[in-house]
Amino acid sequence: MGDTIMLPEGFTKLTGSDFDIDKLYVARYSFNKKGGIITHGSALTREDVKSAYKNDIIRMYQKILLTKENSAMLKGSIDDATERVKDILADIEGKSTFHPAPFEVYTPRY
Repeated sequence: MGDTIMLPEGFTKLTGSDFDIDKLYVARYSFNKKGGIITHGSALTREDVKSAYKNDIIRMYQKILLTKENSAMLKGSIDDATERVKDILADIEGKSTFHPAPFEVYTPRY
């Protein structure tokens, strides 16, 4: 059963996914040997410090994903989000005529 995960019955409806899921990522906290979540205050080694930062990131993700105000935006269409980003980008770029060429992988210059 190595790469298999059992999901709740309503998973496909909740996530809007279908049955051809390529990958599903699961994030979990890092725990110390006593079973507590590793924090910066309890980090004793370099590895613990890294784990504490990873736990911070998971906490931030949860805060964003579980905040009611974000619910509608997170369930929105990717097409709508793309249009919003284009509008924001237009505001950022303004009326500039300068548009640098994309970065070239083999010759590190712009």
